[in-house]
Amino acid sequence: MEKMRKSTRGISMILGKVKSLKEWIKRKRNSSSLKVSFAVYMVGGLLAALCLSIIFSVICQSIQDQIRQKYEKMANREPVELFYEDGVPTGTSGYVYLSDPREFYSDWELTVDEAAGILAWFLPFLSFCGSIVVTSILFYKRNLKKPLELLDEGAEKIAQQDLDFFITYERENELGRLCGSFEEMRRALLENNREMCRQMEERRRLNAAFSHDMRTPLTVLEGQSEMLIKYAANGQMPREKIVSAARTMHGNIKRLEEYIAAMNQVQRLDDLEVTKTLVTGEELCKRLEESGKILCKSLDFSIKAENIKENFQADLNLVEQVYQNLLANAVRYGKKKIQAEVKTDQFLVISVQDDGGGFSKESLEKAAEPFYQGKEIKGGQFGMGLYICRILCEKCKGSLTLKNTREGACVTARFLI
Repeated sequence: MEKMRKSTRGISMILGKVKSLKEWIKRKRNSSSLKVSFAVYMVGGLLAALCLSIIFSVICQSIQDQIRQKYEKMANREPVELFYEDGVPTGTSGYVYLSDPREFYSDWELTVDEAAGILAWFLPFLSFCGSIVVTSILFYKRNLKKPLELLDEGAEKIAQQDLDFFITYERENELGRLCGSFEEMRRALLENNREMCRQMEERRRLNAAFSHDMRTPLTVLEGQSEMLIKYAANGQMPREKIVSAARTMHGNIKRLEEYIAAMNQVQRLDDLEVTKTLVTGEELCKRLEESGKILCKSLDFSIKAENIKENFQADLNLVEQVYQNLLANAVRYGKKKIQAEVKTDQFLVISVQDDGGGFSKESLEKAAEPFYQGKEIKGGQFGMGLYICRILCEKCKGSLTLKNTREGACVTARFLI
């Protein structure tokens, strides 16, 4: 039993080593370049061709020797000493045939002997040619076929506007890196496509919201103008009502002008380019604190900075524009105090919190949408402030998030740095 356990343990160790060797060979094969793989295949093919050539030559020579040995006794021979051309004896002896054994071959044996002689030269040449062909086919199937098919299928799908697929190739050679680059290109195209669709949907919703909000002032203007035409022309309308109608029309005209200005600002956001410059953490905190004190002069303002990098890349103008919009919103709804917080990691993160009533459940979902007018939204606003902040954050590869805290509403802007 002890011997059996030892032998079983030994077999298990051998199998484990064989498995480890296979895994090592697989890793080496997957990580080797195409040049190295091709060289290995060619060397292996040439060695195989050389072995086959030797085998074929030995077989052909053996066939010729077997036929010759049958007729050696029939051919007269005598021993002789062999000399070099200069006449110096070699010290070896041999035999010279006084007649050729081939003279005694049958027609069939003569044909076989001649064929063996020809094959002794032709089969090695055929072996080398065949090894090159077989090696090339194996190299193509094992190293080129799969990645080329993946790339061809991927290019065809991209041409058909289908980006919902993946390209994975486990090897780390040149074609593996090419497949990886192709996959990165596909992901980039997919992201760009999604971003384009999102922008188109955003533009559609913006136009729909703008058209909807334009109806009210236009309807008021139309009604007031019809009333003036009908009653003021023949003197049936008192002067006070004429002045009141004119003021109403003027207010709605101003509102339309403000709508158009807001739309123009949104249109300019699409063409806005993000220009990052080197920003110091100290400079950023100083400018944010100054802006906060100016905009929140009627409320108690405080700013907290933590984990601020000494230097980083950011578009400071866009950051300040978003920050000031958030402060303006907080001042509008805050009661006594406003708190700001800034920190940096992979993103520059700025949070502004007020002590107002907070966001309603609907506003948490829609407050950053264009022309949103929730119940808690104070009059005179178009609902574009947080929407513009969201667009600017997304331009900087960041995001805008809204939440409620115990004290009130909190809006957080993130900018990739």
